[in-house]
Amino acid sequence: MALSASDIKGFRCLPVRFDAPGKVINPDDQELTPCHHCFYFKEHVVRKPTEATPTGRTLFVLNIPLGGEATLEPFFSTFGAVQSINLQTMSTGSAKKQTLKTYDAAHVVFKSKATVAKVLKAEYNDKLRLKLVLPTGTRRFNQIYDDARQDRIQLKESIDQAVAAFDEGEARSKAAALAAAEPDEDGWTLVTAKTQVDVDSTADGAPPSKRPRRKKKKAEMSNFYRFQRLESHQEKLALLRKRFDEDKRRMELLKSSRKFKPY
Repeated sequence: MALSASDIKGFRCLPVRFDAPGKVINPDDQELTPCHHCFYFKEHVVRKPTEATPTGRTLFVLNIPLGGEATLEPFFSTFGAVQSINLQTMSTGSAKKQTLKTYDAAHVVFKSKATVAKVLKAEYNDKLRLKLVLPTGTRRFNQIYDDARQDRIQLKESIDQAVAAFDEGEARSKAAALAAAEPDEDGWTLVTAKTQVDVDSTADGAPPSKRPRRKKKKAEMSNFYRFQRLESHQEKLALLRKRFDEDKRRMELLKSSRKFKPY
């Protein structure tokens, strides 16, 4: 099937052959065919042009290949001088309706308006190649894996440095705790929130003394059952009656012991 440029929904579709050894198998004839990449572009036209995207000299490009600007600049330079390339991520749809889609796009700004017209009229040419600056396929994933793995010597050095820094910090904290636990010239000792010094031994070499922990008394549940509540209530009533009788006898005794009786 012969390749050719075409217009799709206002975009110019231009297939370009990769300048790379990668190949795919055509399912129709089972023969090895070169890999191609399709560019979709059109002239960038807006109501309010800006300095970054001037009217007549800007091309809106979709389906950006790997490498981004490093891949686009050599390709479009074959048509004319390129002034700048601005990459950005576009989005369509709505996040609430779960129809949001993102894609990469680029604004290629040329130094001449004639270059834009030349690109829009470009046809498929087997000599027009797209050079990739980044590896593709399995080579790309192998490179990502190799870059993620750290060298053994460097890994060992970083681990040794981290362990040494940790040990040094622990030694400083122990020394500070021992210094704080020693009394000053007046015999005063600094009391901190941490009551127990976390060290192996004291300055004299003897193990630090530990205060025995007090055992917590088990909480007993009183008046848990109904009969316990009734018994407790009856005991309180009996105690109140007893106190009332005692107070009544004491008042009668005070009245009888009074010497002055006005009536």
